[in-house]
Amino acid sequence: MKLSKYLIALILLSGHFFSSAQQNNTPDKFQNEKIGNPTDKIVFLLRQDEHIKQAIKTAVDLKNKNISSVHPSETVLIICGESVKNLNTEKMIETLEVACAHNITVYACGLSLKKFGLTKKDLPPSVRYVENGLIKSLELQKQGFLSIEL
Repeated sequence: MKLSKYLIALILLSGHFFSSAQQNNTPDKFQNEKIGNPTDKIVFLLRQDEHIKQAIKTAVDLKNKNISSVHPSETVLIICGESVKNLNTEKMIETLEVACAHNITVYACGLSLKKFGLTKKDLPPSVRYVENGLIKSLELQKQGFLSIEL
């Protein structure tokens, strides 16, 4: 009789233990995720002039509450590759001024600048310099930025 009581108690305790363990093994991203809340920060990694314009338009549109349910608090553009050569053209400076007016941070990749014989001094005032654009993108992703590569 005592043995059966101990056996029943053991079964009940083990059942409770395993159900608690299963609840605690739920991945953190699901426990902490707030359903319906979009990503708060976005980083665009860009290599073509047309993509720079499209990313700026998209970022501005996202800030417009009537167009989308996603409204990032911070948007960053990282420009790499051949498009760094055109950052100081009149047309691109006008495009970058739109980004600046909407609090969009723009970086130029130092590795790309070096590849095309350019320096920090060749950048318009609204564009920040970063030594390595890919590393900057990874750092921002680690800080919770959603990364979009065009």
